[in-house]
This record gives sequence, structure tokens and C-alpha cells, in this order.
Amino acid sequence: MRSRPALAAGALLAAFLLTGAAPVPEPADPHDDLRRAVYADVFAGGDGLAHLPAEFAAQVASLRALRTSRPAAVPAPDVLVAAPEGTRALRGAGSLLVHSPAGAPFTLDTTAVAGQALRGWWFDPRTGTAYDLGTVPRAADVPFFPPVTGPADAGRDWVLVVDPVGVPLPPPGGTGDADPAPSPADPVG
Repeated sequence: MRSRPALAAGALLAAFLLTGAAPVPEPADPHDDLRRAVYADVFAGGDGLAHLPAEFAAQVASLRALRTSRPAAVPAPDVLVAAPEGTRALRGAGSLLVHSPAGAPFTLDTTAVAGQALRGWWFDPRTGTAYDLGTVPRAADVPFFPPVTGPADAGRDWVLVVDPVGVPLPPPGGTGDADPAPSPADPVG
């Protein structure tokens, strides 16, 4: 079994630990930039955090749940056909996961997922809620647009999860078997 480093989210986490505040002026949520840095570290191949402030624990608990629901993921930059800087992909156990740190659109090669039928999910790293996208095309260049609904949630990070249909997986971040596909507008907890 390969050992992966526990990461500390670099300067952002250090600044938070020293000052108690994220080093950005008045973010919508003071943990947004820290959470993005932790997701970037994990999606780059790390196992998680070495130090975790108690008030930040809730922000990364959903990351542990996501990784537990989709285990054995390794970095997969080759599946990103077109993506803004900072967008990272993981491949593992038949699924693809893509973190869009600013909620920007990207294009993905979904042929990296085995199976003819694919199911997509948007995972909200702030809440740990999964939103079912239903069927996802299997093609070399599928565009994805994170569910940004307006100025209030513009720039928020999202994780796309693409699974093969027929594999009994829970919703991303969940446990147990997947429920019947709800409307994409309805959260799945």
C-alpha cells in the first residue's frame, strides 16, 4: 500500500492557525479558501490534514465522507480536456471526481469511466450534499457547468462525481446503496 503525505494546505492553513482568520478580505464564508486549499491538496494525491482547527473541522468532514464513498482515488489530470487553473481530477474504483475550486465550467473525458451508461452528481463541499445529475454522456469531451444559480453563489467550489450505472454506490459523501434518481434540483443527503 502506497503511503501518501498528510498535507497542511500550505500558507492558507498556517495563516488561519496563527490569526484565526482566512487571509482574504471578507469572504462569503471565512473557510472557503481554506477548504479549497485542502481539496486541492487531496486531489493532488495527499491523504488529508496534519493539523485541523476545531472550527474548520466541519468544512472538511464532507471531504472525508466523499473520499470514503469513492475510495482508492489517484490524481488523473489526463481526463481534464479543458479546465481553468486549479481544477483537479481523481480516478478511483471506477469513478471520476473533479474539484472545480471556483465553480467554473470544465470539459471532461468521461470515457475514462468503464461502462456504457454513466451517472453524474454535483457534490457541495460546503454542506456535504449530493445533487443527482442523472445520465451523463460517455464521450471524449463532455462540458460540465457547476450549479451556480446567481451572484450569491458564484465562485463557490463544487465537486463533480461520475460513476458507472449499475455499480451499487451511495450518493457521494453518503453511505449505503444509491437511492432511486431524484430530480437534479433535489438534494440527496
